[in-house]
Amino acid sequence: MKATLLLPFLFLAQMVAGGTQVLLDVIPSNFDETFYLDLSKSDGGIATTTLLTNLSPDTLQLRWNLEVEQCPNEWLLRACDPTNCQDYDPADPRHQVAFQPGYSSLTLAPGQQSHLDFLLWPSRREGLSLANVNFYDAEPPNGPLATASFSFEIKDLPQGSDPAS
Repeated sequence: MKATLLLPFLFLAQMVAGGTQVLLDVIPSNFDETFYLDLSKSDGGIATTTLLTNLSPDTLQLRWNLEVEQCPNEWLLRACDPTNCQDYDPADPRHQVAFQPGYSSLTLAPGQQSHLDFLLWPSRREGLSLANVNFYDAEPPNGPLATASFSFEIKDLPQGSDPAS
């Protein structure tokens, strides 16, 4: 009786474990940071880099897109791999909340690493930006292989404060 119950359990455990193979490693996969800037003086941008690694034994033909959930109207966002960039400008009428542009392509050989840079220009305005970069197999996607999430909050540095403290 015990063997009869154990066999279906082992079969189910093998099915669940076999269906969770990770093909693309994204580090960090979640970037969440608050920046304090002297917005009266600073008109520069902020950037972070995500490392992508192909963990599969095969070449990955990837498609990726920038999906913006929230962004102040004055800010500009950009995501770039080594050869492609996607921009998001909330002032552009084509770029609405939940903006999903066309896909950019990226090819990674087995074990190959690449990077994705995420940049934002707050245009001297406080606010919060929430965005995802979704990575899909080049075939029509059922769901992303991996996602990199970016949360940037910009706060104005109070007058007389030292940004180093």
